[in-house]
Amino acid sequence: MAVREQGTTTTAEPVPGDGSGKSRPAPNGAPLSPRARRMPRDKRREQLLDVAATLLTTRGAQAVTMERLAEWAGVSKALPYAHFDNSNDVLLALRNRENQRLADVVWQAAESAPVGNRAASVIAAFFDAAEDQSDLLGMLTGPGAIVAGPDEAREREGAEFVAEVLEVHFSMTPRRAAATAPVLLGACIGAADGWGEGEITRHTAEQLLLTVTRALLAADPVVFGEPPRGAN
Repeated sequence: MAVREQGTTTTAEPVPGDGSGKSRPAPNGAPLSPRARRMPRDKRREQLLDVAATLLTTRGAQAVTMERLAEWAGVSKALPYAHFDNSNDVLLALRNRENQRLADVVWQAAESAPVGNRAASVIAAFFDAAEDQSDLLGMLTGPGAIVAGPDEAREREGAEFVAEVLEVHFSMTPRRAAATAPVLLGACIGAADGWGEGEITRHTAEQLLLTVTRALLAADPVVFGEPPRGAN
């Protein structure tokens, strides 16, 4: 998805709670979490990622510092370091979470859709999720993404997920699914980027991706080194 430029703002930075046990609103009207509240470790990590997402989409990548993360979350300056090594580690974790959410939506759509409409349903769900997460996904995974991380590993994991979807929900053999997945993943990313950048409408992007998907699903097994259809 395309990266959207962040507008400048003169709004003052928020300050932590005043110790009264109540959240004090930030100057921009956003409530802050009380410092005294205790959370299980996994919930605290999710809270920090939620705060990082807000910082990223409202203030830009330069605002996602460990100090500001603690300030906006209403916790001690040391606490974020119990979960993340540095601000880039925060952004990597946020990217992984958003990618997982997108994958969950796609998997659920594939599970629930009737066989005859499965490809179209999965593609529609993919674009729905991409639209819901457009600001975050655009900044974390789109062209010019601000996260420094192992792109090859991320692409490999994405292709492995697509291959699993093709095997489980579209009855492809493992060999064929593994060969098809990188092509289909590239088509998904390209269609989403074209739509996000305003080059094509969502309807056009969906139809193009559906055409590519159907062609890949109907490809001759011989292309993948498998016996022709109907062969004993």
